[in-house]
Amino acid sequence: MYASFAGMGLGLVWWLFAGSPGGVGSASTVLPFDRLLPELLAGNPLALVNLGVLLLLAAPGVSLLVAIATFAASRNWRYAGIATLVAAILLLSLVLSLLGFDKVIQSWVQSWINPVQGR
Repeated sequence: MYASFAGMGLGLVWWLFAGSPGGVGSASTVLPFDRLLPELLAGNPLALVNLGVLLLLAAPGVSLLVAIATFAASRNWRYAGIATLVAAILLLSLVLSLLGFDKVIQSWVQSWINPVQGR
């Protein structure tokens, strides 16, 4: 988590000292994942900010993997199984989101909520 804060902070300071290239509105621009490394190597300070955000989003998943390994190493199978179940749920939600099923689920939930709100 500290690495993500450092990346975002250094990227922001670098962007400010570089004279805010791209204007103030460019600070809210999210770089595509496949362009992150080339932009960082090209000297784009906002790529470092985006990398910091990516590291911040990855921190809970890494922590969960470490918990699974720690529980398994101490032969605490109950907690290792629970942590593995949580990891499987997170992985399933990531896969469904990448496949576009989040929109289908959202519309399905809205179809259940809207009739109830109409009463």
